[in-house]
Formats: sequence, C-alpha cells, structure tokens
Amino acid sequence: MDYSTFTTLHNMFPKLLYVIDRNATAGWVLNNVMSCHNLMLVYEGQAEFICNGNKCTASKGELIYHKPGDKRYARTFPNTLLRCYAIDFVYTCPVFENGEWKLIDMELPFSFSQRITDEYLFIKVTELFSQLTKSALSAREQATVRERAIFIEILTLLFQSTQREQYNYSSVRIVDKVISYMIENHARSLTLPELSEYAGVSISYLGYVFRNVTGKSPIDYLIEIRINMAKNLLKDGVSVTETSSLVGFNDIYYFSRVFKLAKASPPQNTLTRKFLALNPTYYKSCHEILLQEGINEDNWQCCDNRYCRPDRIGRNCHRRGATSCRNTGVNRSALDHCR
Repeated sequence: MDYSTFTTLHNMFPKLLYVIDRNATAGWVLNNVMSCHNLMLVYEGQAEFICNGNKCTASKGELIYHKPGDKRYARTFPNTLLRCYAIDFVYTCPVFENGEWKLIDMELPFSFSQRITDEYLFIKVTELFSQLTKSALSAREQATVRERAIFIEILTLLFQSTQREQYNYSSVRIVDKVISYMIENHARSLTLPELSEYAGVSISYLGYVFRNVTGKSPIDYLIEIRINMAKNLLKDGVSVTETSSLVGFNDIYYFSRVFKLAKASPPQNTLTRKFLALNPTYYKSCHEILLQEGINEDNWQCCDNRYCRPDRIGRNCHRRGATSCRNTGVNRSALDHCR
C-alpha cells in the first residue's frame, strides 16, 4: 500500500536524542557521518554546510536537514557566528492496517537545505523550537510526550510550507481562528459575512485562504464540523431529531441527506447500533420480528422512503398505509408487532 507523507507524520513516533539552542564559537566545526536524522534552523549569523559534496551558506531562515548516512561538514564565520536550533532524532511509523500494526519506513520530505521565506511561519517555528529546547533542558520525564507533540507540529508546519504553492502562515492563522469560532458557535446559524467580519477580511479573501489551506470552502468546512459532532452525539444515543438541532441543522431531512453524503450511511444506522448496545431489551420485539423476516439490522433505515427510528418503523408504515417497507420487504403484519 502507498502511504502519503501526511500518513508518516500523523503516525510518526520520534525519539529525540539531542536538542540544543546552539551559540557557535569561532572554532566551531562539524565533520562526521550521520547515524541519525538532524534538523537545524538558523535564526542568526552564518555558517557553511556541506552534505555529500553539496555546499550551502546558511543564514537566518535556512533549514538544514541531514539523514542517516549523510557525510556532514559545517563551520561558522568569525564575524557572523552561527546561532541555530538543532535536533538529533530517530523515528518509526506504526500504522494500524487490516487489524494489525505494521511499521512503515518512509523518508521525510525535506531536502538538504531550504529557506523559510514566510515571516509568520518563521516566527511560529522559532517559537516552537524555543519551547522544545526549554522543555528538553528541564529533564522532566513527563515532558517527553509534550516534546514529541511540539516536534511533530514543527515537522507538519515545515512540510505544509514545502508542499503547497502560495502557502502563507498568516493565512493559516486566519483559518485556525475561524475554525475555532465555527466550533464554538456550530449550533447556531453562521453566515459568510459573519465569519469574514470575525476574521477581519473580505468574504472573497476568506474563501480563498480557506480553499488554499483546507481544500474546502468555509461553509463546506462548517458542515464537516457539524457532521462530525453529529456522529458523536448519535453514538451516545441522542435521537436524530435532537442531534440535527444540536449541531445547527434546522431541517432534519436536509441533515439526513448531508449526513448520508458525508458518511455513506444515514444517521439512523449510527443511532441504531448504539441504542441496541445500551438497551438490548428496549427494541427486543422489533429486533426479533425483523430478524425473523431475514432483515439485517443495518437495513432498518427506510420506511416508504422516509427514515425512521426502529421503534417508529411499524407505526409510520401503518399510518402511511404502506403494505411494505420498500427497502426491506417487511410486510405490515410483521411491522404491526413493532408498534
């Protein structure tokens, strides 16, 4: 199976071997073959780096990467002493697939040298490197998990900046701000004018940065947030009608269509499994009757083209005068037992 770089980063489990905020002296030199990965971010001064014969003169904003096996040489200049953050690390990538864990081996998507030209991104990454070095100096065992999280965030930001054209971290900050606002206010009606006013940008620019950063429009992203929240509520046994209202949908039928389009399954399927798991006797009669009819519980979803809860399925068919449920073939006499 092919794995994306984001799969690598999301599943990456790094071990940080050495973390330093380096203030190089005039005689500072590196000359070795790498046995691990190394990442350096220059924030002041200059240095010459040579990797496998490729030369780079690095200054503020330069990101230097070495992988195991690289032959490395580096020196600073007496008049512009190097100051940089540096991390030695190794990593593995466990992926859960087909019911078992597998370790995948993938290279990180960084070249020997690359420059961070986005001012906001440079400030953010520098802040994260600073947090990481301070945490490493504390030598507290409970800081290890936090250090891994910071390091993964650094790698993710750097990868995004190298993979997306016109990537701008100031755009990311706008999008993050609006997404937080969406989550906090998902239950009420939100409009593009309101979101753009909150972000302090025009409607057209908000749409542009959203598509650039997330690949979706603001409204599509809001719907995705609401559907994910709805799925959690349904799994907790909240009714479809109440869930629809709680996540900001005024029309239950529209909510059902959107949910099915997003999750490839109607909301009743998620609700049904949870109810039966928590209340095995609550739907006992319906459960037994439908199973006798040879109907799998995954199909308890459509009654004459209207979605119904399992305890309402007989009642709705009866009231509508239907002789059968179109998607199941259950006859009305059987469903009468479920009223």
